[in-house]
Amino acid sequence: MLSRRHMIGSLACASLLPASTACAAQRGTEFTPEQFGAAGNGRADDYPALVRLAAEVSRAGGGIVRFGAGKTYRIDRFLSTRTPSRSGVGHIDFRGCNGLTIDLNGATIDVKGDFHRRGDVRGTHSSTHAVVPLHFEACSDVLARGGTLNGNAGMTTADRRVAEGPGHGIMIVGCSRVRLQDIHVHHFTADGVYIRGRGGRVSRDVRLTNVRLTNNARQGLTNSGAVAVVATDCAFSETGRTGGDYFRAPGAGVDVEPALQYDVPSEFRAERCRFDNNRGAPVAAGNPTTAALVELIDCSGTGSPWSRMILTCAQARIRGGNWHNIQIAPGYGAHRKFGTDVNLEVSGGVWSGDNPGWGPVFDLSRQQPNTWIHHNRFLLRSPQPFRQTYLFRCANPNHRFEDNEVFVARSGHDGEGDDLVGQFAGATVRRNHWSTDLRGPGRFVNNYGRARLVEQERFSGAFARSGA
Repeated sequence: MLSRRHMIGSLACASLLPASTACAAQRGTEFTPEQFGAAGNGRADDYPALVRLAAEVSRAGGGIVRFGAGKTYRIDRFLSTRTPSRSGVGHIDFRGCNGLTIDLNGATIDVKGDFHRRGDVRGTHSSTHAVVPLHFEACSDVLARGGTLNGNAGMTTADRRVAEGPGHGIMIVGCSRVRLQDIHVHHFTADGVYIRGRGGRVSRDVRLTNVRLTNNARQGLTNSGAVAVVATDCAFSETGRTGGDYFRAPGAGVDVEPALQYDVPSEFRAERCRFDNNRGAPVAAGNPTTAALVELIDCSGTGSPWSRMILTCAQARIRGGNWHNIQIAPGYGAHRKFGTDVNLEVSGGVWSGDNPGWGPVFDLSRQQPNTWIHHNRFLLRSPQPFRQTYLFRCANPNHRFEDNEVFVARSGHDGEGDDLVGQFAGATVRRNHWSTDLRGPGRFVNNYGRARLVEQERFSGAFARSGA
């Protein structure tokens, strides 16, 4: 089962390094966009100047890039990769730097979003993409801080069924020791931040501190084969809510994606982060073979109107936090047998819901993950009768549901008969306290008919058990 040694094993060590090991970018030559012709007035097209800036910094091998305080730098063009309309436009590409500071200095980089993505590549893809304003490849010791990136995705349109393109706010490719601090990345046509490797070079040790990734069309952050990605005091919210019609699935706050071309599985850890009102999952990790570790420590979030926490990975842990209208779904999305076991521990948190269709636990995966849910509080406060047949649904012999406090409000009852709350088939259910302010008529009940082990369950109010 899940031990602390396994949950914080060797793969997690990199994410738990002390702050003193975090390296600042090396000092070097200082550059400004204005040296390369940028106006920074929010109207002129500063794209050519930013391209020249990135090219010169890359030739120098790094340095300090300082934007004008509070200025707005406009990128007023987009990419077209298809001949004969190839535009010659590329991303703002910092490549091969060792020691690089991007000091946005309170400035905004405003990226063109008012264009149409036509399905001109096999009908499902487009040759047109937004410019990535900060693209880092094969760099080390990078620090980007203190500003805003706006992708203007609310103005973007696309043909139906056209997949997302590389229109990210920040793209990190095969880099190590990257620090993102105090940045707001919003309204990009793909992801706020996208991290991946290339050519056998894996991205490692990427830390985000006080970074807000909001209103991006596809994901807040994607980790596609990166090791030791750590987020502290960040927000991954409102994904898929661009203010216009532009949205691309899966719409997660954070997506830990399969990266089968790399030999190293992905790792992600979040501490004191928010995951609010995303159109998809707060966190989605759907392949335990390529998602080695996901930890959420003292994080919180709200569903819309409710959503599933998808943690189908080798080791996943949720400790503490407050979660509202979000369902724990162990093994969800694992529709085939993987070579790696799925392990999930959820403890010490508060899970509440006021949506009649919300159920806190859904564990019916054929993967039969090793699930341990313990010492949590579950508060079910629907203002009207529940629409779900089962609020806690489990058919997993590897599931342990222990030492939890569950309160079900009387407003969720639909009449004078029995309303089923928990259906536990094959699970181990011990030392939980089930309570309600319902005093009758009718009652809430749990069905333990095929549970593996039931011990010391307690009930208060019009709550009862059956089938044990």
